[in-house]
Amino acid sequence: MPTLINGQTTLATNAIQEYHDANVTPERHEHGSNGPVYVATPSSTGRRYPLREKLAQAWKENNVEPLRGLDGNAGCPVGLAELAENRRRGLRQLASSVYPLDGVHVLTNTLVKHILIEESATTSSQPTAVGIETANGEQYLGGEIIAAAGSYRTPQLLMLSGIGPSEILNGLDIPVVLENPEVGRNLSDHLQLTQYWRLKDPSAGYAFGSPSFPNHPEYALGLPVDWMVTTDIPKNGLAEAIAADREQPASSQSSHPLLRSERSVMEHLVVYVAASAADPAIVHDGSAFPRHRDWQSTHRRRDAARWVRTYGARL
Repeated sequence: MPTLINGQTTLATNAIQEYHDANVTPERHEHGSNGPVYVATPSSTGRRYPLREKLAQAWKENNVEPLRGLDGNAGCPVGLAELAENRRRGLRQLASSVYPLDGVHVLTNTLVKHILIEESATTSSQPTAVGIETANGEQYLGGEIIAAAGSYRTPQLLMLSGIGPSEILNGLDIPVVLENPEVGRNLSDHLQLTQYWRLKDPSAGYAFGSPSFPNHPEYALGLPVDWMVTTDIPKNGLAEAIAADREQPASSQSSHPLLRSERSVMEHLVVYVAASAADPAIVHDGSAFPRHRDWQSTHRRRDAARWVRTYGARL
């Protein structure tokens, strides 16, 4: 997806600079620079949060190195990168708003039966997808076929079209068009765990809600996050878990897809604001974890209103 970077340092300036500068981001060829979607980072919007350097140093002490150009979207995200958001002047950009559907015919309530595939005339070439057939027998042809039916339905659609593990396709009497044993495998859940930390000195201004937190207009241009840190998990414990599950014999664990290469398994973000709709609600300045539900709700509404008055109005 082509991207541009909104380089405004404050809401008062009209200066826009290209973030993926070749002198800053050597992997510039991984990014476009002439499309309608803008990408903003803390640096490109002038947002410097109070723990930025300390967090970077803490990750380095835990063997997590900064990525080149702090760019987590240049091929391999494992490491420390700046948070990148699709925002322009602080507003999120939705694909439906920046890419008009002019000239696009959308079929609703339509179930796809399978992808139409033409066999290659030579053994050296791969089969080619040329269209789709719907459940009611209608066919639609096109020059480029994109399978984007989600993490469950996409592999199902591929296998219904004859692309996937031959043992599964043969068991379902589906002719094998292309043997690909990885189709339908390696699904990973995207779990989220939130930890809240009580600050020793809330007056230091480390979180939104603290009176001493910097009152800068550029903080309205993105989420209150410095870094997006992506890490693998220790291989020793993972190997033991695989052995305990008897998924593979111990002698062949080195060939297991979870062990043979570095993988992006965990993402870590430190957010400079506490916001929890569940009990216990968290005081925004990090000073306490209150217990009385009515007081919590009142405090949460008050802090939310304060943030909107301070930052939201500037959008």
